[in-house]
Amino acid sequence: MLTRSSWFLLALALIVIAPLQATPAPGPNYVLILGSSVTGGFSSVEATQATALGYMVEIATDAGWAAKSTADFASYRALILGDPDCSTSISSLAVAENDKAVWGAAVLGNVAVVGTDPEFHTLAGVPGAPPLVRGAIGFATSGAGATGLYLSLSCYYFAAGHGTPVAILSPFGSFAAGGQPDCSTPVHIVAPGHPVAAGSTDSSLSNWGCSIHELLESFPSTFLPVAIAEGVTGPGSLSFADGSQGVPYIVARGSDTLKPTCKLRFLAGPPAQVEVTLRDTGSGLARIDVTESENATESVPAFSVGTTDPVLVTATKIDPTQGSEISITATDVAGNAIICDPIVALVVRNAGKPESETLTGIPASQRFVTVANGTPGLQHLDVIVNSIRFRVAGLADGAQRTLDVSAAMVPGNNTVTLEAFGKPGGSAAVFLADSQ
Repeated sequence: MLTRSSWFLLALALIVIAPLQATPAPGPNYVLILGSSVTGGFSSVEATQATALGYMVEIATDAGWAAKSTADFASYRALILGDPDCSTSISSLAVAENDKAVWGAAVLGNVAVVGTDPEFHTLAGVPGAPPLVRGAIGFATSGAGATGLYLSLSCYYFAAGHGTPVAILSPFGSFAAGGQPDCSTPVHIVAPGHPVAAGSTDSSLSNWGCSIHELLESFPSTFLPVAIAEGVTGPGSLSFADGSQGVPYIVARGSDTLKPTCKLRFLAGPPAQVEVTLRDTGSGLARIDVTESENATESVPAFSVGTTDPVLVTATKIDPTQGSEISITATDVAGNAIICDPIVALVVRNAGKPESETLTGIPASQRFVTVANGTPGLQHLDVIVNSIRFRVAGLADGAQRTLDVSAAMVPGNNTVTLEAFGKPGGSAAVFLADSQ
């Protein structure tokens, strides 16, 4: 028979050995902050900005964080690993590092990674620091029905050598960081209008004393550069459509996994033109880059980052006697990208024997051949792919025909010869593309 004291000791033993109970978010509008990753708890810049955005805040101890399951983490709008006042010791994130596979599996929403220390600069009175945190948390929490992540790299890698792995981000791919550049390095936002940069400008992110503490020298292609250390060369340096160059220090990934779409419309001219309609109905378009242009001029209209409306890019052939190649990359806010790279040729029927033009180095993906007949045009066109002949016969002036030549394509580079038949003076624009 147990005495009163025995019952007390048994109960005490059960309390001591019972594991911490994992708990999900108390409600649907909570964010979870790892307490050891911020300064000041509920008064930290991370907590105050999340509250200002209308979210409830839970701050987890290391033990509380470690006790949570993937399902528990997935019940929060976002997880926040903030800036513990420019800490140079990654041990501040030790518990998150140890169970990154658990909480990382819950992060299916938007992710914002910032290579600087906004809490330190908030406490120092830098006005541009809180808006950066607000934008990053706002983006992390905006993925519909999916848990996001805001991660500040604080000053953890400020003295790191080039290519240092960022292990805590491994659930999302391979990342490598390098130490901070010169403290006077200016910041440039290369994705203006991106939600992470909402409320920020080049000037508000520059001149913090040291605005940048980590350069993200490599990161998965699903992440989009938002801001760079402008003018920095070396590992990780990239060139951008606005003419800027530098190494990213703020990157973001959206929960949208669908690429933008690319639709082509061919105009025989003269001059021959390609109309490229780009659209993203998920997270919206972030940038359009002309990455290759040979014998063509391109017109890329201005558009608002995040637009889900179609954007029309026009490429116009310069020298009608020469072939043209263009390559246009469209990237959405989530970091998904599509490449549109039609090849344009003009075939003219002069007096004498049939005219021919040979194109070499054609990738197998360029399997659709569109003939846009001129006025006057050709009567028919032979398309010879690696010695296999296709005939486009009975062409009327102004007619347009498309054929799929994939049966004749081989892996790697292909040779395409175009032979024109008809009355002298007729011509046709021929477009090779990977879509119709």
